[in-house]
Amino acid sequence: MEGLIEKGTIPCPFFEGGYKDCLEYLAEFAKKHKGKLVYMFDRTNIAKAKEMMGDYVCIRGNDPGSLLVTGTPKQVEEYVKKSIEDFKEGGGFLVDGGASEIPNMAKHENVQAMTDAVHKYGWYR
Repeated sequence: MEGLIEKGTIPCPFFEGGYKDCLEYLAEFAKKHKGKLVYMFDRTNIAKAKEMMGDYVCIRGNDPGSLLVTGTPKQVEEYVKKSIEDFKEGGGFLVDGGASEIPNMAKHENVQAMTDAVHKYGWYR
């Protein structure tokens, strides 16, 4: 990733599975390269990652794709709202459909609920 950063690219690695044991190292790397990384996590507590990494890295995800497929619009809205609230201090969060991004089988009304929740709660005042 350092080679990519040196060339002016912003790496966006995807950390599949749980990475709680690596968060300290990833935070150190992010601090060394402030504003030059987007980390995408699958099954890692992104609120904990944010706590450790502050405003050094942008974190993407991890709204579960399964929620977009099987959940209700209200459940999606509540999940997105909580995720945004965890990141309001300092920003640095991209709402996304998790490991699978937005699944092809996602319910239209749930994708709309995710988008609406971003517009409703994603403002920094």
